[in-house]
Order: sequence, then C-alpha cells, then structure tokens
Amino acid sequence: MKAPILVTGFRPFAGHPANPSGLVARALAGRSFSGHRVRVAVLPVVYAEIERAVDQLLAEVKPVAVLSLGLDYKTDVIKLERIAINLDDASIPDEADDLRTGSRIAPRGPAARWSTLPLDSIAPALAAAGVPFKFSSHAGAFLCNHLMYHLCGRAARAGIPAGFIHLPPTPDIIRVEDRATRAGVPLAALMAAVRVIVRTVAGSID
Repeated sequence: MKAPILVTGFRPFAGHPANPSGLVARALAGRSFSGHRVRVAVLPVVYAEIERAVDQLLAEVKPVAVLSLGLDYKTDVIKLERIAINLDDASIPDEADDLRTGSRIAPRGPAARWSTLPLDSIAPALAAAGVPFKFSSHAGAFLCNHLMYHLCGRAARAGIPAGFIHLPPTPDIIRVEDRATRAGVPLAALMAAVRVIVRTVAGSID
C-alpha cells in the first residue's frame, strides 16, 4: 500500500448541531484512491490546539498529501481556497472562548501561503461531476484560515501538497430564520464531491 492521504474536518462549532466537514472526513476513513488509503482526523475548533494537532498528525501519519475541510455557513457551493493569510481576525471566539482580532498567526511568517493542492485539476473534475463550486481568494480569518496557514507551511517543509476546501452547510444545520431562502446541500452530495476531490489529488501524486 502506498503512503496515505490525510483528510481532516472540524468538530461542530458556533452552536451548529453538526459540522459537515467532520462528517464527510469520517465517511472517507479507510477508503483507497489510486492505492492511497485515506487517514482521517476531526479537529477541535480551538486555536491553542490546532497547530499541535496538525504537527502530531503529520509526524504520525506521514501522508503523501493533506486535504483539510471546513464549514462556511454563508456559502452554498464548494469553495476551493487558494490562499491562507497570516491573520487571526474573527468576529466570534473559538470553542475555548478565545477571541482573536488583528493578530498575526506567525509573527515572522510570510503574509500568505498558497494551497499546493492541484486546484486546476480539481475544478474541471468537479465541473464534470456536476458539482457547484467556486475559487476563493482566501480562507477567511478564523480557525479554517489558521489551520490552512499552519498546514501549508508544515507541508511545504515536508514536500507534500496540502490545502483547504470549504463546504456549505447541510439542510439540518440551516438556521430557522434562513430556511426561506436557503436549503443547504445534502450530506450525500458533499460526500460525493469530496470523493471527486480526493480521487483527483491521489491521481496527481503518482
């Protein structure tokens, strides 16, 4: 068996009863794409824990590529994140009640780090599968961006592709006040879309 691909998601946060990123990640556990078995981790939405968790996973799993997933409640499509910025600047605290505004993630780090996933191959693969998606300039300034920034730095040192993709909410977590205008995306559809993405990543490695 070839080296594994690591897929991460997040635990529920901000009062949501579930997080599709964690559910989708778990559904991929043990699956094989082009001979690369998927290893999975569901991460805490906590600044103080996220970097240590990433470092430990990279050391233990020794993946050939890393795909991190997160929830963007405001989107209705898959978002392919191009860049993580060196900034924590959120309007809500993390699950440990840590609110970070206007602070650098890495004081001596670059202003931004780019995804090294094969986004130019992922996009047409999603289009061919009929999956709505869009490119995104950067991953925000909350935990998703923090994770992507740290991950891309560590992955660059290891010489492996890594990046972040935002998922839209599933119907069960659409808030009551939003249901007149938004339906969410079924979990099965998100799972199918991420399988396309992982298959494309696996196919680009060898």
